[in-house]
Amino acid sequence: MGADGGYGPWPFPNVTPPLSNEGPDRSGAARSGLTGVLSECLAGDRVRGWQWLALSVAVGGFLWLHFFLAGHLIAQTNADLKTTDQTSYLRMAWESRNDALPMRTDAVRNSLWQWLVVHTWLDGRMDDMDWPPARERLEPHFVAGKWFNVWLTAAFLAVFPFVCARFFPLAATLNLLALAGIGVLLPRAVFFQPEALYFMLFFACWLCGWRLLLRNPLWLYAALGVLTGVAYLAKPSTAPLLAVFVIASTIRLVAAFRPRWLGFGEKDAGVWSWRRHLAGLALLALCHGVLILPRAMYAQQVYRDPFISMPGYWMWMDDWKREAVPFTIEVNYGKDIHTRSKADLPSFGKWIAAHGWGAFWRRLGDGTDAKLHSFFAPNKRFINWKTPERWDARLLNNRGVYLCLPLALLAGLAVARIRRGSAREEWGAGVIGALFGLGAFSIYTLAYGWYDPIGRGDRFMMTLYLPVLFMLMWGCERLKRRMGTPAASVVYAAVQLLMLAGIATHAVRLVSRPAFTG
Repeated sequence: MGADGGYGPWPFPNVTPPLSNEGPDRSGAARSGLTGVLSECLAGDRVRGWQWLALSVAVGGFLWLHFFLAGHLIAQTNADLKTTDQTSYLRMAWESRNDALPMRTDAVRNSLWQWLVVHTWLDGRMDDMDWPPARERLEPHFVAGKWFNVWLTAAFLAVFPFVCARFFPLAATLNLLALAGIGVLLPRAVFFQPEALYFMLFFACWLCGWRLLLRNPLWLYAALGVLTGVAYLAKPSTAPLLAVFVIASTIRLVAAFRPRWLGFGEKDAGVWSWRRHLAGLALLALCHGVLILPRAMYAQQVYRDPFISMPGYWMWMDDWKREAVPFTIEVNYGKDIHTRSKADLPSFGKWIAAHGWGAFWRRLGDGTDAKLHSFFAPNKRFINWKTPERWDARLLNNRGVYLCLPLALLAGLAVARIRRGSAREEWGAGVIGALFGLGAFSIYTLAYGWYDPIGRGDRFMMTLYLPVLFMLMWGCERLKRRMGTPAASVVYAAVQLLMLAGIATHAVRLVSRPAFTG
């Protein structure tokens, strides 16, 4: 393999290799033969030429599938607007109808999504309504809000694959598109809730943070500050990701002075600057702070706490109905919490004093185990070969398989690369990316696991699905390119084809029998 990271020995004789990993094919040589076509679609370096037309047709077909399934899901599932706090979101949308900015909070939820839906999708329709209205009056708004989510996710899915196509071959791009839609976004888009919007924003934050560990232009710090601020306004759950980014970027800062500690080579010195990093952190904090300032001012005015979050108190309780609900009523839904001394409020110290460290580790272990099971095998079976009598609203019960396949491929390629005696300098980007990805996944899994007695279900953990999937697919793609061997390309192509075949088969079954429950 050349110093520019080229492919080395090219495994497909009918396909002219590109000049580098990233660059376009300037050779002008015609690609011919079925082998060449398949190899480019399955294990090429990116989408090019006629594949753009194929991708456009596939995206159009998938968007049809998206709306087809959404219609059936909205008609057959989630008919009760009182479930999963959707009434609270309807109330906040009504309260936000005259807000100039998404600044409102009820000490649990922030209002970006409600503000968007009421101003862009329900504009003016709630003006003549008092709260609480009759259920019949809320029902049309409830359904309209779900369709707003469907269109919002459709807009993301229409753009997402064309961005991926610059870095992945056609098969991998289609896998990412299908799993993002069926596995992550559509299952939550049919709720009157901000999860689908938050999933997209969180994914963008994750990518920005990860990219800043490799290259750190100042504008990308500003983008991360804006994205985390906007994501916070959708759901106040971005703090752990920012904490992991600060830790990982501090390790990257050390590597800027001691690059060989993490396996960075001399070529990385010019693309990541410690001076830009220090200035960028200040820019990130500024952009983030400006965006969340209206919400902080509103919370200070109403609750006497600019960053109030009732879940921050609930997490130190053991039962939702017997502890969290009475406490919330006692503090007037957060409005009187400032009258309590810190010693009277739930906290980590009080929980440990009452339960002990043994109970702490048991709760953390049991909750984390439950969250990992719901993440990888929501129907309690990792692989379900039989078609259920009625489909679950998750749409993709075997979603863990589509994470474990690229994970196994990544591990296999990494072992093979190490056995070939690769230069240590080649591993810097992979190490720092793995630290960031593993750190973020771990801290969120542990936090959600601890919170499990209060907030069950899989909508928390599904925040992580798309970032983890993308990072695994990216790692496989980069290692396949660096290996540059026929075996690596063939195994990579086989995994992508297996994933694509499984998703396509599942999509056919969904279309042929769109009967859902849940």
